[in-house]
Amino acid sequence: MKQFFVTSLPVFVCGFWTLVLLLDAIWRNSGTHRRWLTVFMAVATTLYVCHFVFFNHMLNLIPVSDTVYIFSHLAVHPLFLIYLFELTSRSIRPRWYLTWLCPAALIGAGVGITYLLAAPQDAEAFINNYLYNNDTSSLEGLGLALVYLHRAAKVIFTLEVLCVLYVGYRLTYQFDRQVLATYSDVEGKTMWPIRLILTMLIVTSIVSLLCNAVGRYWFIGTLWWLAIPSTCFSILLFTIGYAGLKQDFSMADMVADMVADMETGPNSPPLPMEEEEPIATQQQPATSSTDLLASHLEKLMTDERLYLQPDLKVTDLAKALNTNRVYVQQAIGRSLGTTFSEYVNRRRIDHAVALMKSQPEKSILDIALMSGFSSQASFYRNFNHFLHCSPKELKTLLEEQEKKASNA
Repeated sequence: MKQFFVTSLPVFVCGFWTLVLLLDAIWRNSGTHRRWLTVFMAVATTLYVCHFVFFNHMLNLIPVSDTVYIFSHLAVHPLFLIYLFELTSRSIRPRWYLTWLCPAALIGAGVGITYLLAAPQDAEAFINNYLYNNDTSSLEGLGLALVYLHRAAKVIFTLEVLCVLYVGYRLTYQFDRQVLATYSDVEGKTMWPIRLILTMLIVTSIVSLLCNAVGRYWFIGTLWWLAIPSTCFSILLFTIGYAGLKQDFSMADMVADMVADMETGPNSPPLPMEEEEPIATQQQPATSSTDLLASHLEKLMTDERLYLQPDLKVTDLAKALNTNRVYVQQAIGRSLGTTFSEYVNRRRIDHAVALMKSQPEKSILDIALMSGFSSQASFYRNFNHFLHCSPKELKTLLEEQEKKASNA
């Protein structure tokens, strides 16, 4: 019973999220990134079904399950990378996806064909000696070819893990930089849940690489050791499914917002590609034109108090200043040394503090809404970020100061 539970836990987790994501895609006609996540979960389910077959010694199924295992083992990380590209990138090139999946298809096909061509006794010797005991001394011919294919799969898997971690962090940080440069309210738009997954992936990848290095055979007969990677992978996969279901906002939504709000005049520049960094906050020499635009921006925000609009976007400022969003982003980044989101929310927090002093009878929720925040959670997060205390703590401090002043 324990063996069944430990070996089947990842199967149930992946199968559950495959079904949930599939139903979500049918009911809500969700974006392409969600469909790729569904494919990822389906392939992961297949992978752990193959693990289940192996660890429960279903020897008659091993030739088929081992072939499917090699393909799934090498396909899950490229599929997760495809999901990240669909989620965060504007420059989608579907032909790349086939290239990323080629190693899985080639090695998987090689294993399957070798099993078909091998004599029954050679395949049986490979399964019993190598897969279950890591012994290659008595193998030869096609049995030895299977060993080389499995070892090649281990090397490719290691490279895939490192690639996903590096590219995944880069994609999510680039995406978040664009979100912060475009929206004042970034709740539900940033990629912090996905980066949390990538952080978890580091831990599970270490476990996975160790398991990959020592081989599955090492865990046979050691149930408690097997429970460690089984539990780690189950937690990671559940988190991926949950975060993926919650992550609705993608690059497609950002582009749609930009197109809807973009000035269509002849002087408006095209949308920048991901490689461009018009809003970088690193120190750059500001030109007189960006300084002048920043000055107009500051005056506009002070006079019109546009930051009180909960859904304020950088294109709204561009329209008010009769320019385009790229120039506004450059003025904020180069002349003011911040991002659009930080600039707007800093002004909102200043307004909230002024309200706390002038209207102490107002509740924290009222102050948050009156200051332009769309939710109390967003207000608390920004308040702590800028003032390093909670609104409640500051409100209490102001009340105590008022009492002392009255007593004096």
